[in-house]
Amino acid sequence: MSGLMRTSSRSESENHFFGQFCNPNCTLVEFLGHFDSAIEAQRHEHRKNDHDTRHTNPQIFAKEFVLEQQAANIYTRTIFFDAQLEIQTAIHNRGIGKWDDREDNFVNISVKDFSQTCTTFFQVMMRQLDMTVSCSCNSYEQFGLLCAHIFCVLRFLDIRQFPERYIMRRWTREAVPNSAPGAILGISESDDRYQQVNGVVREITRSAESLINRLVHNFDALCAFRDHVVQYQSTADQAVVNAPLGVVAIGLLK
Repeated sequence: MSGLMRTSSRSESENHFFGQFCNPNCTLVEFLGHFDSAIEAQRHEHRKNDHDTRHTNPQIFAKEFVLEQQAANIYTRTIFFDAQLEIQTAIHNRGIGKWDDREDNFVNISVKDFSQTCTTFFQVMMRQLDMTVSCSCNSYEQFGLLCAHIFCVLRFLDIRQFPERYIMRRWTREAVPNSAPGAILGISESDDRYQQVNGVVREITRSAESLINRLVHNFDALCAFRDHVVQYQSTADQAVVNAPLGVVAIGLLK
């Protein structure tokens, strides 16, 4: 992993993680065995977190503030908890101080942090026309998540749609797609069919995962589902023999 590291903190994190599975006295064969166990543990944790994100619902505290529920539907569970903390802070510890209109359709809004004894105001610049917003704390530029000051302004203005331009894909549920069938079919990413194909695949994958999780405690039903999948796989294999790949894939999706 050393060639992929860019900061000492990431290297130290990896050293700590792998240190739980092996030690400097391991032979090469032992190290490789422990390494496989470590990687499998990481993959298991990733699958567990992904399952929790997709199939469980976090607790929503501010039901009247619709952006919190939207954030729960957009972000992974861990990232949502960070965003939820900022939202709760905006509701309970932030307040609007001053409001100044500008000629370029921006408004300069001063936001006070009541949890601090100082009288410093954070400046939030916002233009509702295209939902452009920034804050003097520069939290979004640093972490990629909207800060409590901006959420305070969004709540004050009764904004009911999460600003899409400030949703960083790497924090979303779809950050790591299960596959990219559009590329397999030779479809350009700019083609509408690329998104359609990938969307259908994600729906199939989510449905299959959800169904398996529900049937895992019913062995007979689980076996019946397996038999159904195996039977359909035979149908798909026969179609591959008799038709070109692109035609088969499109036909199966239909």
